Amino acid sequence: MTLAAFIMFFQFVYYVSAISIGVSPAEKEVSIQARKSTVIFITISQSSDKNEIVTITTDVPWIEVEPTTVNLEPFGQEFIKLKIQPLQPGTYNATVRVSASLPGVIGLTSIVSSKLSLSVYETLTPQIKEIIKNNAQELIEKAKEAIKNARKIGADTTEAEKILAQALEQFEKENYEESSNLAQAAFTIATILYNQTVDEKSSVLITFMNLFLITISVSAILIVGIIYWRLKKKGRKNIISNKVIVKGL
Repeated sequence: MTLAAFIMFFQFVYYVSAISIGVSPAEKEVSIQARKSTVIFITISQSSDKNEIVTITTDVPWIEVEPTTVNLEPFGQEFIKLKIQPLQPGTYNATVRVSASLPGVIGLTSIVSSKLSLSVYETLTPQIKEIIKNNAQELIEKAKEAIKNARKIGADTTEAEKILAQALEQFEKENYEESSNLAQAAFTIATILYNQTVDEKSSVLITFMNLFLITISVSAILIVGIIYWRLKKKGRKNIISNKVIVKGL
């Protein structure tokens, strides 16, 4: 392998590792009323230290995406609104495709997706409403636990807590779909914060260990140098003493 090819290979590996896109939830089941538009949200995020250009598309014409393009900052996240057009009763499936690339890097993308499963009813029966309510409640509890875990390790969970508060308000108003969306967003943000904080603490620990090892290495070199200098000095004294003895003889 030539030097140029070697450099190109490592550049490729570097750029691949720099793209780190995620979408939440990866799968989502939604129950909605027929002939009525509905809005749901997904969250996209990235965990690299580079800006990423993210494009969001769907494979169906009855979902409008807003926004369709996002410039994600390092370790950033963005809420994507999916507006579902009025549908007839039935079961529908869709895939939301999220592709990320680095500015100025051509031909290198990372793709993830979120799969949606929609159950469209003529009217939402009490049983269906109960299912939607229970789903919202489960997501709220997940978000609470994720925020608690992130706070335990020192993460700033202010944003996640605000969104969770909105989810609880919507739950009390019996807007269970909206409550589910907000709770999912709070859970995603808290999880991202937890992972980022763990990574930062690990980085600090690694830096500390490296400094410690450098200090030990430098100290060892100094000690060896001092010992060598003393032995050399002692050897010179012995040579001088021997010369004096020889002259005396």
